[in-house]
This record gives sequence, structure tokens and C-alpha cells, in this order.
Amino acid sequence: MTGCYWLRYGALMETHVELLETMARDGRDAVVVRVAPPVAADITRLSYPLERAREFAEISERFHAERTSLARFRDLLERYGELVTLLDSLRGPAVRLDEERLAEVGRVAAAVEAAAAAVRDALAVE
Repeated sequence: MTGCYWLRYGALMETHVELLETMARDGRDAVVVRVAPPVAADITRLSYPLERAREFAEISERFHAERTSLARFRDLLERYGELVTLLDSLRGPAVRLDEERLAEVGRVAAAVEAAAAAVRDALAVE
């Protein structure tokens, strides 16, 4: 199993980056466009790719600890985790989604996109 991480690191990394970026956009749009708080199923759907990506990072650390792309990927995981935590805090009927909260969701989602771009940049150099 770990052999594929060694041989296909770049392709697997890009798959995780693309998925996290897409899911971040979906999470952002679900709240900002609908102007409705997320539900538990939304958080579960957003959390699963983060769990898998964290596992990939842990395994990749064994073979590629020195790679800049892995350090950038860990930053992406932090940013994405912050988005999931923020969206989770917005659940429930008593939550008011005012302009400030919607803007915060947009800022955190933009940080995810910037972190994803940093991973891609690092991969391109490696």
C-alpha cells in the first residue's frame, strides 16, 4: 500500500489538493449563495476528504519529509480544517448569517485556495 505513495506522490498530492479545493468552494457556496447555515450532513461531507488527506500526509512524511510541497500541503490541511470548523460553527436555526459571517467564510475559503496554489507551485518546482 505505501508503495504507491512513494511512486505516485505528485499525482496523489494533486488529487488531494484538487478535491480539498473543490470541497472548500462547495462549502463556501452552500453557505454564501444559499445564505443558509450548513447542516450536519454538509460538515460530514466536508470532513471526510480532510481525514483522508491527513492520512496521506502522515504516510508521505515517511518518504518525503523534506519536500516543500508536503509542508505546503500541511498548511492547506490547516486552512481547510479552519473552514470546516467555521462552517460547523454556523450550523443551527439560531445562527444569523449576516454580511460579516458570510465575508469570513469567503476569506477562509480564499485562504484554502491560496494554500492549494502554494502546493501546486511547490510541486511544479520539485
